[in-house]
Amino acid sequence: MNSDIDAYGTHLRRIGRPQSTVYLRTWQLRCFGEQHPGKIRAATTEDLTRWLNSHDWSAATRYSVRATFRDFYRFLVEAHVIRRSPAEDLPPIKYYRHNLPAAPEAAIAAVQGDERVRLMVDLAAREGLRRCEIAAVHTRDLRRDPDGWMLVVHGKGSRERTIPLHADIAARIAAAPHGWLFPGRNGHLSASRVWALIRAAMPDGWGPHSLRRRFATRTYEGEHDLRAVQLFLGHSALSTTQVYLDTSSASMREALRWVA
Repeated sequence: MNSDIDAYGTHLRRIGRPQSTVYLRTWQLRCFGEQHPGKIRAATTEDLTRWLNSHDWSAATRYSVRATFRDFYRFLVEAHVIRRSPAEDLPPIKYYRHNLPAAPEAAIAAVQGDERVRLMVDLAAREGLRRCEIAAVHTRDLRRDPDGWMLVVHGKGSRERTIPLHADIAARIAAAPHGWLFPGRNGHLSASRVWALIRAAMPDGWGPHSLRRRFATRTYEGEHDLRAVQLFLGHSALSTTQVYLDTSSASMREALRWVA
């Protein structure tokens, strides 16, 4: 069992999947393997369906586990370990991504923390970075072009993008010692540590991801350019970007004026 999962983890790393994805998917498979008798390569569609239905999971978790099963068994087919994937016949799981609220200005103003944490918050709320991208910022990622400061962002799936920077954020990065902006024991801080630091600094009821939604909402309200917001956030699809926008009742009333 472990050899198949280890080989799958190696495959994910080789094709550039982030460590967080490798950990989550191999952990999900090991949990299944601990409860499934025999080798999981021999599991049937019924075995996988029973596992998905035997837990009080949210739709998002069930969706994630099903995706792991489908990718894992496809890998085994391509590696000629099994002839057919039992996950191909799993029933679809309805999972709707709902628009969640963006952090209000009052929540950002109430952030408590040292300069390091405040810079993390600004990178999320004013530049739209994910926690894993904040963790991986290096001083060499700071660039200058004729129009101003830019930052090379190391995104999910080893994809890079370059975004404009606010001058004050660029100055704080430039003033930092050469190296990782947020150094940790084994290089830079982990994404989970960045999440914990930001969450602890924010008022109750608001999490780090609401800062990224704040960036998306404010940027779209300013220019109404969804493509620009998509490029800032590093989304591969516009439909994903749309989910990040928090449309207020005030904005809806303003829109209604155009059809009065």
